[in-house]
Amino acid sequence: MRVQLEPKQAKELKSKGILQQTGWWAEMKSDQGYQPHAYRLRMEESGNICTEDDLLVIVRETAKNSSASTRMAYIPYGPEIRPKHEDEGAFLEKMARELKPNLPENCGMIRFDLKWESPWLHDENRYNDRGDWLGLPSEQTREFRMNMSTENWNLFKAPTDSLPSTTIYINLRQSEDELLAAMKPKTRYNVRLAARRGVTVREAGIEDLETWYRLYKETAERNNFYCHPLAFFESMLKANSKYRGTHAGSSLLIAEHEGDALAAMWLGISGEQATYLYGASSLHKRRNMPAYALQWAAIKKARQTGCRYYDMFGISVTANPAHPMYGLYRFKKGFGGEQFLRKGCWDYPLDENFYQQFRSLEMNAKGYHL
Repeated sequence: MRVQLEPKQAKELKSKGILQQTGWWAEMKSDQGYQPHAYRLRMEESGNICTEDDLLVIVRETAKNSSASTRMAYIPYGPEIRPKHEDEGAFLEKMARELKPNLPENCGMIRFDLKWESPWLHDENRYNDRGDWLGLPSEQTREFRMNMSTENWNLFKAPTDSLPSTTIYINLRQSEDELLAAMKPKTRYNVRLAARRGVTVREAGIEDLETWYRLYKETAERNNFYCHPLAFFESMLKANSKYRGTHAGSSLLIAEHEGDALAAMWLGISGEQATYLYGASSLHKRRNMPAYALQWAAIKKARQTGCRYYDMFGISVTANPAHPMYGLYRFKKGFGGEQFLRKGCWDYPLDENFYQQFRSLEMNAKGYHL
């Protein structure tokens, strides 16, 4: 196997189904202070099989001190190219070696946030007698399988996944009636209840950011998750203006009732895939089911835009009521669709001392950081 990387301009990245690998995402991250690096990736396998695709790498600061390494290279949901299962580790190792000379000297690690499907959800040995999935095997088992084809055994499962590794995909190639029929009865009832009670959903603009942020802060405080600054979301709208017409971008949707903003969400669209990126809601008038109206409106908008899939973007790995994301699990599962398990984040250290320090700090601060 041979791997080659050719640098290119981030604005020249092709729009495709992975929003986090587009020029739009690069523009947004650049506005947030990160350094996007774009490449043309080429993989040559045995039998003269050649596969090419674009690759976005985000370089960010991890610390501001005098140590030699203070940055990491992060590949959000990339690469999309996937070799044979038995060659995955070797492919990532070769890509890391090709990437290293193109990175800043003080870059201490490369993190691949893989969107590749994990085999463990379909492994019949990972289920008990009742048909319940037992979850992922040990980190040691997963690292052993990933490194079998590598030369230096230098790929490590990250202690946390930066982007959600477990999600639900809804097939949008169905009619609206078929989509409703595929929902759980309670979800379908709540969607219709919201409509009967007069909840409406509209697409918002920059003038509505304060409304969004009020709902978002309230939700973050209520559920104890990390709260991005307002400028983070401003950058999403700024990127929209620069990438208008490329079929890659985001929309802010707000659910209202009699003038009250009750819930809001960001819908990402790229190519044939839509993604539920961020959501927020108020406890005010929650019995009007605004979150259900909002999600149904987003699904219909994605379908009308030409998307074939809707990514619910993050649920708990198993249906465990003790999991902090169990509420989201029940809510999102109610809309139908198929569960999908990604391989998640894998690290390739470039500076061993830096990596061990970074890993230790990260283990004490787990969570999603989009």
